[in-house]
Amino acid sequence: MARLPQRSTGIMERIQTKQFERLGLECSRTTLSRWTARCGELVQPLINLLRDELLALEVIHIDETTVQVLKETGKAAQSTSYIWAQCSGQCERPIGPAVVRTGQEQCAQ
Repeated sequence: MARLPQRSTGIMERIQTKQFERLGLECSRTTLSRWTARCGELVQPLINLLRDELLALEVIHIDETTVQVLKETGKAAQSTSYIWAQCSGQCERPIGPAVVRTGQEQCAQ
């Protein structure tokens, strides 16, 4: 499932909540968190199709980046985790330019 690190979503939810407050709208961070999780569930089939298309290409570009995730299940906060960005070339057919990011947790599944 497509998910952002917990710290990232918490920061984004605080910012979005403040923006809603400035507009006079009430929306809790819990509600925003639920919306984010549900959107991730809804777009997952599209992400899976895009990744399948990428993996079918003759050449794809992959970037591996190390990240530190502070509350990752079963790992110390100082341990290294990975995130990968996979992308097509500039004009690949049939999908055109595309990028899929995969975290260590998704790759293990």
